[in-house]
Amino acid sequence: MIKKQSGKWFAIFSVEKQVQTHPPMIANTIGIDLGIQCFAFLFDGGKIEPPKYLLQAEKKLQKEQRRLSRRQKGTQNWEKQVEKVQKVHTKVANQRRDFLHKQSYRTCGNHVKKSLSVRTHICPKCGLVMDRDENAALNILHRGLEKVQAIVSYSTIPYAL
Repeated sequence: MIKKQSGKWFAIFSVEKQVQTHPPMIANTIGIDLGIQCFAFLFDGGKIEPPKYLLQAEKKLQKEQRRLSRRQKGTQNWEKQVEKVQKVHTKVANQRRDFLHKQSYRTCGNHVKKSLSVRTHICPKCGLVMDRDENAALNILHRGLEKVQAIVSYSTIPYAL
């Protein structure tokens, strides 16, 4: 399918793939509650506040919508102004999508070499920016889960007699 949105063209396609995974057995579990006033409440009492992208773009959106309301519907200037309003909405939607992507998939597997004096992890592949220590903690967690999954997979292989 081909789609035009905010003056940009998009090609949309889907692919089906069969993937077999065995979930690792983990003794410790966590709970996350997605909320309305706060993006997420974590089991340990922590919160992830949602960014206020729409509030940040509100003045620009008001200005563009006001200009649109003053144009005569159907004219070329009205069409141009509609595209400007759509562009503001698209930017907010893209910022929200980026935030969700970074929260749900916080590592792409790309290794970035840095000296010990660099305190911020910046991934050129996925654009993730985070504190170096937080990134290290996530890497430790992922490696531990990989080992648990490998042990579970190995223990399910039948022994040859």
